[in-house]
Amino acid sequence: MRHLAGDTLSALAKSGALTVAYMQLLSQARLSDLAKRTEHPNSGKKVDLESLFDEDEDLNFDFGG
Repeated sequence: MRHLAGDTLSALAKSGALTVAYMQLLSQARLSDLAKRTEHPNSGKKVDLESLFDEDEDLNFDFGG
């Protein structure tokens, strides 16, 4: 965007496209950080959900009413 002519830059700003362009640049910069945050140490291992949620256990809520 540094190399855009002044009138082109002005037209982009007036139309709102310049804001979109800047947000795209910011998003691209944060994408690698997001990818790192979603990595999980067990990402290659399967999790046995049956062992996590045993059918013998009941979940009860008491709201005092």
